[in-house]
Amino acid sequence: MATGSPDSEVASPHPQQSSSHSTKLFDDPDADIILRSCDCQDFRVLRLYVLKSSPVLEGLIRAAASNISDAVIIPDAETSLPVVEMSERGAILSCLFTFTFPMSPSLPQTIEEIIELLSVAQKYKMSSVLSHIRGTIALQDLPFIRQENAFQIYSLARKHGLLLEATQAPESH
Repeated sequence: MATGSPDSEVASPHPQQSSSHSTKLFDDPDADIILRSCDCQDFRVLRLYVLKSSPVLEGLIRAAASNISDAVIIPDAETSLPVVEMSERGAILSCLFTFTFPMSPSLPQTIEEIIELLSVAQKYKMSSVLSHIRGTIALQDLPFIRQENAFQIYSLARKHGLLLEATQAPESH
């Protein structure tokens, strides 16, 4: 999704995590659920944080556990923990969960991925997480929305239904 243009790179307050680092980061020995990304990255986490941060994920997990919906929770062969399949990539979920669990937050490296992160938080109705992400973006040394990337951010924000970013982008131009 990255365009490779210099405008798509964003200064992040935290370095991007590697897949192996995020695997260790989200491999809680007390985990009671596994959230699995579309690219098969597993996040072994405490269900309580997920339930409290997102009414959408709470409904999905509870409905799947009750077999009331099309959502599927299958036990993991190694751990027998329930697994919830998610439609997002592991890199985005890893960043999202740094804003959900008690740890230092991490933003993706590109504009496209930051917009995707905001979109996923909005999709799951994670209002406090969304505010925390926006606050972290605002604290960057280099402003997120600048004259040279305002149109790109406007376009991506409109595509993902992010009204706040879509209205802020033209103001920077």
